[in-house]
Amino acid sequence: YDDLAGAATNNIAARIRELAEDGIDKELAFPNAVLALFHYPDKGIRERVFRIYNEVMAELQEASNGHFYGVGLINWWDPAGTRSTLEQLKSLGLKTFLLPLNPGKDDEGNIYDYGSTEMDAVWDEIEAAGLPVSHHIGETPPKTPCQNNSVVVGMMVNVDSFREQF
Repeated sequence: YDDLAGAATNNIAARIRELAEDGIDKELAFPNAVLALFHYPDKGIRERVFRIYNEVMAELQEASNGHFYGVGLINWWDPAGTRSTLEQLKSLGLKTFLLPLNPGKDDEGNIYDYGSTEMDAVWDEIEAAGLPVSHHIGETPPKTPCQNNSVVVGMMVNVDSFREQF
């Protein structure tokens, strides 16, 4: 998004240096482009990409010497997948994971409801893992066009998406 050497994770040393210049010692880095796969229909591919992403985040985290912490991604649509992706996160040394505010739909077109009894097994796996849940504040865009003050409106919408979830 920026022309600074440390703006992306492809140069972790520059990223850490630039953050330090701004007085930031530690960074919690959320996924960006990979969020586009949250509702990808092939759940096997989706989970595989998440696992690869987690491996890359763990490598960057290790290379940062305690300055960069990647927020991992898990399988939230299947309790067995939840368990195995959380086990992977922990084995890689990641400290938290992103649970989407909009979890999408199951194979029958039903919207996943985090508060439903069908999700109890997923929550049991999350609790057993002992890792905190994180959410991405910029995950849900404004639902209507906004010609004026789009940045301010967008910020309000990003905060609003948490209200429904909680």
